[in-house]
Amino acid sequence: VDMLRLILVEPDTSKLGWGVVRFVSLLQCTTTQADKEDPRVLHVTAYAEPGSIRGSDVRIPQWTGKLVFDDHIRCLAARQYLDKGRAELRALKLRNIAAILNMPSSFD
Repeated sequence: VDMLRLILVEPDTSKLGWGVVRFVSLLQCTTTQADKEDPRVLHVTAYAEPGSIRGSDVRIPQWTGKLVFDDHIRCLAARQYLDKGRAELRALKLRNIAAILNMPSSFD
């Protein structure tokens, strides 16, 4: 669990309770979109880190995934968790910038 990153872990088939990390990306560089056809499906796109491509502001997808959940409630909970995490991360960064500039922080 990391506040700054999206970490995708696949359960290990040989060791119960263990997992294998398959992908790591900055949370600020991810987007989520619900599938219009199937409410159990969540499409996640992770973009390359801003500034990682010289002189370019174009968002280039680094990874796209179709996550299928057991039911629509788990899918919605996952999407809300990611969206809330992104919002909290943005607020934290804005508070840090405000503190550096000696400004009041009202970004909650």
